[in-house]
Amino acid sequence: MEEPIEGSIAVQKISWRQPRLQLETRQYQYVIGLVLLSIVLVLLRNQFLPANSHAALGLSQLQLSFELSGGQKGVTDVRLSVPISSSNHRVVSQTMNYAGWRIKHRNYKEIAERGIRLQLNSDAAKALISFEYVIDSTEAKNVIARPLTLEQRQRYLHISAAQKRSLNIVQEPSQSIQTQQQLNDFLEQHSGLWRSAAYDTDLGLYGCEQDYRIQQRLLLQLRARNLPSRFVCGLAIEEGHAQRRGVIESYIDEHWAVVQVININPQNFIPFYRGEGGFFKVEGPGKITFKSSVKMLNKTSAEYDWQRLLDLKQLPVSTQQLLEVILILPLAVLIIAYLRLVWQVPMLGSLTPALLGMALAFNEIWLSLILLVAVLGPLFWIRHLSHSSNKIVTHGMTLTFITLLLIVMLVLLDFYAVLDSPSDIILPTVLLVLFIDKYYQSYNKQGAKQANWQMFYTLGFAFSIVPIVQYTSLGFWLLSYPELHLITLALLIMLWQQPVTPTLNDNKIADKADS
Repeated sequence: MEEPIEGSIAVQKISWRQPRLQLETRQYQYVIGLVLLSIVLVLLRNQFLPANSHAALGLSQLQLSFELSGGQKGVTDVRLSVPISSSNHRVVSQTMNYAGWRIKHRNYKEIAERGIRLQLNSDAAKALISFEYVIDSTEAKNVIARPLTLEQRQRYLHISAAQKRSLNIVQEPSQSIQTQQQLNDFLEQHSGLWRSAAYDTDLGLYGCEQDYRIQQRLLLQLRARNLPSRFVCGLAIEEGHAQRRGVIESYIDEHWAVVQVININPQNFIPFYRGEGGFFKVEGPGKITFKSSVKMLNKTSAEYDWQRLLDLKQLPVSTQQLLEVILILPLAVLIIAYLRLVWQVPMLGSLTPALLGMALAFNEIWLSLILLVAVLGPLFWIRHLSHSSNKIVTHGMTLTFITLLLIVMLVLLDFYAVLDSPSDIILPTVLLVLFIDKYYQSYNKQGAKQANWQMFYTLGFAFSIVPIVQYTSLGFWLLSYPELHLITLALLIMLWQQPVTPTLNDNKIADKADS
């Protein structure tokens, strides 16, 4: 091999030929062993945890149907509440059928617009929406203390001026209720606060709305005595059927407890909505008819105690949705690693596009694009600052500039009411800032052209992960069979290569090239 001439510029030729995987004997053993182990675990899971294990776990099957009549296509919107998992009731499975409807957005957070919003997308005279939930109802043995934040305490103690005037509410801080015994004494002395309204035949209401009207004065009186209280709408299960009912929950001894003033057993009450908004809401023309049914499944609690440790589908639905995203992350890294192996393109690491794609997938695609432009735009204007020897100055100015832009974007999104939960954009923003830091490092070492290409390919691979997360059922299958990630490990081992230690001759050639 001819050595480069001293003083000349060494040019490195890039080969675009696809590399071949050269596996050692030990790698073959690891790959085959992991694949066989995953197959054995899947077979054992199917043998001991059948797909219909819900029917043998002592659960209840709740079926809800909403029939809309007189609606108008593209105009009628419906907001439906969804069950809230608690210490007594956990939603472990849900199925939804909404033929003729279009989902506008889903929101499972504890805010005013919690639930599923749908828009009528059919000209049919009657449109049907049906839900099927599998709910595990168990009596909580240990209640975890959950302190209230200052904002939550203010919300659950709020009494409007109109309510004070119409219901003659007088706040009496000296008579505050702080213990369960004080609450029981107050309910015994002031039973007329709700019983007088219980026999009012002129209400013209039913379900949650009627229960709220009956207990409204009691709710406000509890707040007036410095006891955080809230109204909860849900379903009361009685003798194989469910009724829409509402109860008051008060914050006693650092946890929420039902104020039992009406004939509802808290153990049979499944919360759906916390607030005065009701069980469902129709916006536009149309009227909804609600029906429900409950089917108690077979009880074999002895099997359930150990099966719930092995079956992730027994976790609450909210936890399942989070685990689906987490379980896809190793698969996303695997996909990017193989794409990078095939295309041989420069990127800012393999984990960076995977994490960035997962973070962007948490939001709507249009919101991700807005966030991307708002955060990455400034880096082209201030990238010359990255040449500063003081990296703290560079990172501080970048983060400050991005924070100011983020505040402006949040204000605009809130003004146009297009952002359900502002906290969702925090994670993508943090990862984008770290991404910018890697871009600046590449910019200083390799120049603007190489850094721009690396950024372009990294963003391209990141957006390739978004549809995998949002529009595939990979998360569902990995949640059902998490042992399939052993195959992921096997595929990653195939990419493992023995690190090469540079020889003395290689170092001499590199020194000549640098000179």
